[in-house]
Amino acid sequence: MKRKFAPIFVLLILALVALACGGSDDAATATPAPTSPPAESEEEPKESPTGYDTVFPLPDDVQNFTGGGGEEMVNFQTSLSMDEAIAFYRDALAEEGLAEYEVLTEISDDGFSMVFTGWLSGEELVIQGVDFGDDVNVNIRLEEVVDSAATTPPDTTTGEELRSDYGGFACQMIPNYVVEEAFGFASMEAPDADSEIGPAILLIGGVLEEGEEEGATAGELYDGFMSDLEAGIEVSEPREIVVDGVPGLVADINGASAGQEMAGRIVFVAVSPTQHFTMFGAAPADRWDDELAPLFDAVVASVTFFEPTE
Repeated sequence: MKRKFAPIFVLLILALVALACGGSDDAATATPAPTSPPAESEEEPKESPTGYDTVFPLPDDVQNFTGGGGEEMVNFQTSLSMDEAIAFYRDALAEEGLAEYEVLTEISDDGFSMVFTGWLSGEELVIQGVDFGDDVNVNIRLEEVVDSAATTPPDTTTGEELRSDYGGFACQMIPNYVVEEAFGFASMEAPDADSEIGPAILLIGGVLEEGEEEGATAGELYDGFMSDLEAGIEVSEPREIVVDGVPGLVADINGASAGQEMAGRIVFVAVSPTQHFTMFGAAPADRWDDELAPLFDAVVASVTFFEPTE
C-alpha cells in the first residue's frame, strides 16, 4: 500500500488479526471497559412511537435499524423513495409541533438534509438521507445548536464498488477519500486525515486458517477485541445490527490517542462459522458526529458478503 494506516488503526489491526486467527483464551470472559453512566434527564422520557427503541417517528418500512435507544442517533434504510421520505418527515414532525428550518434544507438528486426546531429538549432534529437506488438510508440525530456548516449534507457514497475478494466483502466508496485494499484489509481516508486518528474507515474480512477453531459469534468477536484494547479507549456496550441480512453487533468508541480526543464506531459480524468481518471508523472528536458518522453508517448499509477467494 502507498499509505500507512494511522497508529490507532495499527493497534486495531493487531487486535482484529488476533481475532481472525482464533482469538484469545480469555475472550469469553473479557469485561467491557467501564464507561460513565448517562446523565439523568430532568424531563419526562418520551415513549417510543414505533416498535423500535427510539422516540423518533419511523415509516412503516424500516430495514437494518441501528440506534442507541431513546433520543440517541438512529440509522436505517427504507424502501420509500427520497421524495416520499422527505414528505413523510415533514408531515410527521409537523404533527409533533416541530418546524422545518428551511434555510438549512438541502435536497439533491442523491441525498437530502433537513433541520427541525421545537424539540422538547431545545435541541434541533437533523434528518439526512442518502439515495441507494432501491433503498434510502436515513440518519436521524439531535444537535445542540443549528450550525449551517455542520448540517450541510455529507458527501454520499458514489455507487462505485470497493471489492475485497480475499476478505469476502464489498461496499460503496466515499468520494474524494483515499481508498486502498489488499489481502482482506481495506481503508478509506479523508484527504486531510490526521495521521493519528483520521477521519478514516477500516474494513477487515476473511476466513479462518485450516485447523483453527470455528464458530465464533459476533459477541465473542466483541469480547476478544475488548480484551486486547489499549488503555485510554472506551467502548460502549454493543447493540444489535444487521449487515447484508446477517446479524452482528455495533459499539461506539471514544477516548484519546497520541494526546488527541477521538470518537468512532466498530461493527462485528460473524458471516459464517469460518468467515468474520469487522469495520471500524474513527475521527477527531469534533469531526465524528456531523462528518464521519453518517458516512460510516451509509458505508455499512452498502456492505455485501460473498465467499472469499485467494
